[in-house]
Amino acid sequence: MSARRRELARVVAVAGSAWPYGGEGEAAEAAGALAARLEKRGHEVELVLPDSAAVRRSELARGKARREPFQARFGELVVRGELWRTTGRDDQPIWVVAQEELFGLRAADSTLGVLRSAFLSAAALAVARRGEHAADILHLHGVETALAAVLLSTTHAEVTELARTRTVFTVHDPAELGLFERKTLERMGLPA
Repeated sequence: MSARRRELARVVAVAGSAWPYGGEGEAAEAAGALAARLEKRGHEVELVLPDSAAVRRSELARGKARREPFQARFGELVVRGELWRTTGRDDQPIWVVAQEELFGLRAADSTLGVLRSAFLSAAALAVARRGEHAADILHLHGVETALAAVLLSTTHAEVTELARTRTVFTVHDPAELGLFERKTLERMGLPA
């Protein structure tokens, strides 16, 4: 029996929520469980989540987070927030994307959906560029993360560190649509 060499990958998993970090439901369970399983198999996995009241009530809130400023430009609009680096179960690296107007307790405005998605996606790409080597795989869970694939192939297409990064997009709920108005995307400098 011949030994098969297994390639290990650096995976950045991006989700709107993940269990046990405040997420509930099948999609959150799938995102959290898959990240943990890949980590146990030896892959380097980092989970990127948006800030939320649920995240702040989860076990992540009990740990110490290293906070650093983060900003993203979308056309003429510059959005400033923070990236919080902390660890979850089994010391799994977790990044929380924080921006009070988009993800905070007052972020109920549904018209901010495309901007929330774009900021989360831009932060995920920033995480993917970090470390000794860029992420091999960017795993996007759900429509709120889909703009990361768009950004990777357009505004970030010339980013040398991300040239070999591949995406996996998982739709957990086929009924969930990620529709954004063309004029909104164009105003943000995103391809429509």
